[in-house]
Amino acid sequence: MAVCGLATDYCVQATAIDAVGLGLRTTLLADACRGVGLQPGDIPAALDAMAQAGVAITTSERLGCDRRGQV
Repeated sequence: MAVCGLATDYCVQATAIDAVGLGLRTTLLADACRGVGLQPGDIPAALDAMAQAGVAITTSERLGCDRRGQV
């Protein structure tokens, strides 16, 4: 399952971690996300929490997607 969207440090983080908890192999497309970042460090902390939960973090380019997100 690929995850991306708004906001990295809230909805995206919760979705990705929940997906892993449900047993889904989950990948975050970091370049297709934007964080809120209310406090300094919120976004890096969210990325770290996802990685520690087992979410793979990559970019759309590494998956071979073009500029429109098409593989």
